Amino acid sequence: MFKDSNAIYSKLSEIEQSIANKHEIQLFRFNGLDIPFSKHWKKVGINLSGGADSACLTYLLCKIITENNFDTKIDVITHVRCWTTRPWQQPIGLRMYKKLKDMFPNIINQRYENFIAPELEHGVTGYIYEDPVYKKMHSGDQLSVYNFNKYVSYRYNFDAIFNATSKNPPIDFPKKMDNRDRDAKDGETRDLIISTEDQFLCHPFRFVDKSWIVAQYFYYGIEDLFNLTRSCEGDVTHKKIAPTIPNYQSYKPEMEVPECGTCFWCLERNWAVSQLDETLEKLKNE
Repeated sequence: MFKDSNAIYSKLSEIEQSIANKHEIQLFRFNGLDIPFSKHWKKVGINLSGGADSACLTYLLCKIITENNFDTKIDVITHVRCWTTRPWQQPIGLRMYKKLKDMFPNIINQRYENFIAPELEHGVTGYIYEDPVYKKMHSGDQLSVYNFNKYVSYRYNFDAIFNATSKNPPIDFPKKMDNRDRDAKDGETRDLIISTEDQFLCHPFRFVDKSWIVAQYFYYGIEDLFNLTRSCEGDVTHKKIAPTIPNYQSYKPEMEVPECGTCFWCLERNWAVSQLDETLEKLKNE
């Protein structure tokens, strides 16, 4: 299922291979997908929102640590976004942290919260900065996420940070993210793992679509965790949400927030759930 993606880890340059050997990075396979990890990593961070992707990856990392008896702690990084239009995102992110800490009290450690001003979101300002190394344009929110990750990693001595950004479904949905369309056969090492000053940035879900991610919850019997996640990015102006929560002042933590059912993230999640039986069947052959 992930032949092309997994093969990227075997295409390391001489320098990359020497770094991997130095840190004794291993690949741990979950239903066909390889995830890099090292027994020497004592503290790792993960970007945990309230969504299914990041919660799934956090769970899998905890399984690696538990099953291999590694002495590793996971710190959670949550980026608070769109606080005036989706005020429930921060409480949902906190809820996910508490749930995972209950599941893995000896692994899930501290939580750090970054605030991103709504005016910096891509939908408001577009791309504002070109990376001088890779010549790639970035939006304000992307810069905030990247730099906060870098700051926390340096400040608290992380060995690695994980991000659960995944690939678009193999069908078209409105407003899909164009930067999530690349195929694994065109992938490079830096798509999955980057080493900078003996710290690592890992994106193991880069070439994984939501159907595989959703299936992991049911394969491992953690549907309760899946049911706590929220993918919808409909906001207080949406016709299905506004009658319940017309503005950010009216939202109170633990309120039931309707899903819009029309945003890309709702369509992607519903598609993944519709593929569940088929995906679970595929996993039997992995």
